[in-house]
Amino acid sequence: GMNLFDLTEMFFDSFAASLRSDTGFEKGLEMNKDRFGMSDDLYQILVNTYNEVLKDRVDEFKAV
Repeated sequence: GMNLFDLTEMFFDSFAASLRSDTGFEKGLEMNKDRFGMSDDLYQILVNTYNEVLKDRVDEFKAV
């Protein structure tokens, strides 16, 4: 029953949580893939989005 807004919120909630965690976004997403039964396609879309948009900017967000 999720929609695009739910997915976007989940993505950024996960990213924000990863900033406060030693696990990091990629490892946390991998753990949540299994935990929540995320499809391979959805998982890869989220990984690709992270790599393209946020990965090189993590330090900027940690400073805020």
